This record gives sequence, structure tokens and C-alpha cells, in this order.
Amino acid sequence: MSLRPSSYESAKASYRPMARKAMKRGTKQMVRSRIKKHRVTPEETTWRNEVLKNSGYQCQWLYENGERCQVTGEKNLDAHHRNKRSQRPDLKLDISNGAALCRFHHRFTDSVYGRIRALRQGILVIETYEIVQKRKREIE
Repeated sequence: MSLRPSSYESAKASYRPMARKAMKRGTKQMVRSRIKKHRVTPEETTWRNEVLKNSGYQCQWLYENGERCQVTGEKNLDAHHRNKRSQRPDLKLDISNGAALCRFHHRFTDSVYGRIRALRQGILVIETYEIVQKRKREIE
């Protein structure tokens, strides 16, 4: 009798935690979508419409060859905050802080590779409120 577990047993043991994480992730996304529907205020709706209008109702994502994503239309686009709302609450309703992205590219900015690409394009900015306030104090 072998003391080491078979490869099947070790694979089975390592698979279970990943399955649990995936289930939790799916549940979290379902809850988030329900919360998001109720979170929209008239000011946020106005901000979204202005951001989409400024972009010409076209996704602002640039591919590596320099071409812009071809997704258009108000229903197919999301208004994306360049600075995250949690990091820069003062820019939450600032129209210059918005960019129109199709749903695919909006979700893509959450992945590591997508975040790097978005930072290079200026679609995503990582700057906290505290850092900005510290810079202002240094200038004054």
C-alpha cells in the first residue's frame, strides 16, 4: 500500500477549493448585479448619458494596431470611471472622469492584463484621494 495519495485523489482534493471559490464568485456577481440596479440615482444616470454622448456612443478601447473597438449604441455601452469611485469619491460625477466602454472591455479592465492595457491607454487611473491631496499640499 502506497503512503502517497494517487494523482486522482490529489487532483480531486485541489479541485474542491477552486470550485467553492467559483461558486462564491458567481453568487457575488449575482448579488452585485441586484445591488447595482438599485444604486442608480438621477445624477448618476445624467453622468452616464453625458459620458456616452461625449464619446459619440462608441467604445473607447484601442486595440494594439491602433483601431478603436467597433461596438456602438447606448444599450451596448457602459460608462466607466477612469478613477475608481472608491478611490476618488470627489470625481464620482465628473464627466471628464468617464469613458464609454462596451461590456466586454469594461469587464476586461478588471483582469490583470486588461488593467495594464487600460492604464497604458488612460482608460484607468490609479490615484487615490489621499495622494492627490498630498500633492496639493506640497504645491501650496
